[in-house]
Amino acid sequence: ARSPAILPSTRETPTSSSAAPGLTMSDGGRISGICNQPGRYPFTLRVTDSTLSSQDRDIVMQVEFALPPLLISTAALPGAAVGAPYKFAVNISGGRQPYTLRIVGALPPGLVLTPAGEISGTPTTAGSYTFTLQVVDISGASLLKTFTIVVGNLRYTGPSTISMFALEEV
Repeated sequence: ARSPAILPSTRETPTSSSAAPGLTMSDGGRISGICNQPGRYPFTLRVTDSTLSSQDRDIVMQVEFALPPLLISTAALPGAAVGAPYKFAVNISGGRQPYTLRIVGALPPGLVLTPAGEISGTPTTAGSYTFTLQVVDISGASLLKTFTIVVGNLRYTGPSTISMFALEEV
């Protein structure tokens, strides 16, 4: 009967470091810690056995984050009125901030989109305005959503003068 082979013990250590920030490697080769910066991190790993024989290997560690997808959760935009101030914030989440926002098409005249995702201003022309909001996060992920804002005319249809008087009982 053959006896089982006895393998020399090994030890792994990084020999050059561009290791991901916040991560360390133990002498046993275990990588641990928390890295908050995605990217590619090359380093050289040296494996040494109990006979002190060693071998180097170049390794690249890729750190990525599983981010929730971009989401525009605003279902619809409220209507507006000519000459009346308008202000509405579109709800955007997911991806990786900061976001870049862009209007494809045109907002109603008098309204603008702020970098924070707020549509504001004072509409000047009645009508129905359909446009697309594009959101791009810092990693390049993109999302499009189409909205419509209906701008109506404000008109007072009541009497032009209001008279008030009191009746007294005699």
